[in-house]
Amino acid sequence: MKFIYLLGICISSYYFMRWLKKKQRLHLLFSDNKFTQIFQLISLKYFENIPKAYLLTGHIQTFLLELSNRIIEVLKKFFRVYTFKYEREIFTLSDGAEIAIDHAFPIKIPIQNDDQESVSLPDSLIDINSKNHKTYRDYDKILIIVPGITSSSEDFYIKYFVEDFISEFDCKVINSRGLGGMKLYNEKMICSDLYHDVWEYLFKICTLNNNKKVFATGFSYGGHILTRCLAEYAQKLPSNFYAGCGVCYPSEVEKTELFLDNFYGIYNRSIVNNLKNMFIRNIDNIFDLKTCKKNIYEQKEYLINTMKNIKTMREYSMKYLVKILNYKDSDEYYSICDLKNHIWKINVPYLSWFTEDDPIVPISSVQFKEYQKNSNTVTIVSEHGGHLGLISGTLVPKRILKQPIMDFFKLVYILREHR
Repeated sequence: MKFIYLLGICISSYYFMRWLKKKQRLHLLFSDNKFTQIFQLISLKYFENIPKAYLLTGHIQTFLLELSNRIIEVLKKFFRVYTFKYEREIFTLSDGAEIAIDHAFPIKIPIQNDDQESVSLPDSLIDINSKNHKTYRDYDKILIIVPGITSSSEDFYIKYFVEDFISEFDCKVINSRGLGGMKLYNEKMICSDLYHDVWEYLFKICTLNNNKKVFATGFSYGGHILTRCLAEYAQKLPSNFYAGCGVCYPSEVEKTELFLDNFYGIYNRSIVNNLKNMFIRNIDNIFDLKTCKKNIYEQKEYLINTMKNIKTMREYSMKYLVKILNYKDSDEYYSICDLKNHIWKINVPYLSWFTEDDPIVPISSVQFKEYQKNSNTVTIVSEHGGHLGLISGTLVPKRILKQPIMDFFKLVYILREHR
């Protein structure tokens, strides 16, 4: 009997190890042109070496991302976890609202001299307003980063991404309204219409740095906002904006909000609670008579009661956003938010990355045919990754986010420079 148990364990172990060695299923969707063909070859070569994740489902990958965030928060009290630090810029939007832009600066920066030694700079020398900071570094590429819904520059996945790219890019993180320690100026919070905010900052950066190449990456809802921005302002994009990338972002907002009720509504409650807390913290600012619009102030009681009682993102959109953004009804809002009505307008190289096991953004909501119609878009669909987790490896898990995006940006850069 013991022999049969041992034989069963050996056979199970054999097939389990074979499963671990099996490569991820990968789909690459694109229109047939030289640029996308080259990227296909690069990506396939990379993903051929990416094994399945060890006992990780989409839910576990997503939870691991949050767990990593909590662990890092504890560790950074005792150790230097990252090789960069932020300097903050307060950016004023056209409606008077203020948002925080966090510029990432390496703690060790190579001085441009014959020895090319790296030195640690004291905080007093890391000053974005100083005309001399280019003495310590002078990137020719800028990367604008748009975090996900209720996320900020301090979240683990954003800092991890900055850590991966800061050696080659001047990284700037846009904290959305009311996030990153900032107060809300008015009633407008997270919504699809915030693409205007991204455009205002992106245009400023491109204009002030017309000798540099500008790229952008958006995560989750930030990816949705970035996609709309590049579509709606396609004809106004400065020539030094090279490419964009969106990761695990909702293509169809309505379907995504309905899908959030899966897994006992855990994701829905988490997002909605963050929005409710943000609103309640800023009630005095939102309804300040000096800045509040008359039609918004007249709805004060309704809006406060609505935000206190909503339980899902769908309720937030239908009962709050539709009111403050002056849409006729929720159907009009969802129709305008649907990226299938915008993706065709994008006229710069744009990479989208979705995962089949995303527990927040359903893969069925992505209109792949619309993406394939646009020759400027390339779409990666990986078998595993959850929502922004993108962890792979066998016994030693690792994130696989950096290389495909870096390869995409480099390819765009090379083709633009040598055309």
